[in-house]
Amino acid sequence: MRYTTTALTVATLAVILAAPSAFAATKSSKEEAIGVGSGAVIGAAAGGPVGFILGAAIGAKLGDTIDRKNDRLASLEGSLDDSRNTVAFLEDDVDKLSGEIERLRNVSRPELVSLLQAGIAMDLLFRTDEFALADTTGDRLSQLAGTLAAMPDIRIQLDGFADERGDEDYNLKLSEKRVEARRVCRTGRDR
Repeated sequence: MRYTTTALTVATLAVILAAPSAFAATKSSKEEAIGVGSGAVIGAAAGGPVGFILGAAIGAKLGDTIDRKNDRLASLEGSLDDSRNTVAFLEDDVDKLSGEIERLRNVSRPELVSLLQAGIAMDLLFRTDEFALADTTGDRLSQLAGTLAAMPDIRIQLDGFADERGDEDYNLKLSEKRVEARRVCRTGRDR
């Protein structure tokens, strides 16, 4: 029995003496060194020399795990900082582009207003006896109406006609429905 205790004591001393050089060779982290020391002390108190060895090994593993997580966290924080810088850079670009777009609108707006005030006529043709526009025509008219609606100094006049075929009262009602169909496109509201 005395021989076994002596052998364990010698083995423990060998591990204690070899541990610093092993850690130095692998460049252990601060967390790993704290884990080895804490585990060894707790293990020695709980289980003697064998507990010392097991505690040091478990402490080293826990310390290494914490160190790796800290490294990953630092990497993620760096990535987050890079992303924030990129967002700030892009926001600056958007602000600059928005200013440039507004400047171009202000430069081109007077020319566009004078062209529109001079008068632009657009004929929209309906099928015989119908007052609804084709989808493609209605879509394009809605886009134009949206642009013109943003210009309060532009006046839009809608006129509706029907051909001479048919009853006068019927043609008047059809013309009114056609104007209403164009007005709905202009305002974007459903009939």
